[in-house]
Amino acid sequence: MSSRVETGGGDVDGTLRRAVTVLAARPGVRHHRDVIAPDGFRDTFSGGGLEAIVIWQPGRWLGLDLSIRLPGEPVAYYWIDTDLYDVSKPEQADFLREVAADIVALLGMIARRTLPVGRWRGRPAFVVPDGERFRRVVRGRIGCAAAGFDTMADALAGGDWFCPDLSSRGVRR
Repeated sequence: MSSRVETGGGDVDGTLRRAVTVLAARPGVRHHRDVIAPDGFRDTFSGGGLEAIVIWQPGRWLGLDLSIRLPGEPVAYYWIDTDLYDVSKPEQADFLREVAADIVALLGMIARRTLPVGRWRGRPAFVVPDGERFRRVVRGRIGCAAAGFDTMADALAGGDWFCPDLSSRGVRR
């Protein structure tokens, strides 16, 4: 499959590149790009206690790793990717579009400072888009767990949240 799979308003490649460009343009955001031959990329964004890594290898793989560190707390992390699915096959086009849409939505939340980060039941947590739903990611004793919710309000219920500024040195409200 080429990278020209349509995702709503455009192709996966173009949509991802636009989302990455918007986030990279935010003042103070630390950004680094590695080119993956022949036409892929690995972009790393960091600041404000967040690190987001986007990897795109057209026709092969797409993924995002997100980690958030609150002061004095273990890292909470989340990843979304195309796993071992062969995204070069036309029958995987919808799956690739869904993964790309969630990654673009998450990058947009980070860029707009609307990604909820904080504590839920005393543990580091954050909320990410999951299609038309949301996932609350909570750091446990050993790893992280994610629970799905129909609305953002439901995902936020019972937590103490703020939206971090990626351009700051530490997680700040």
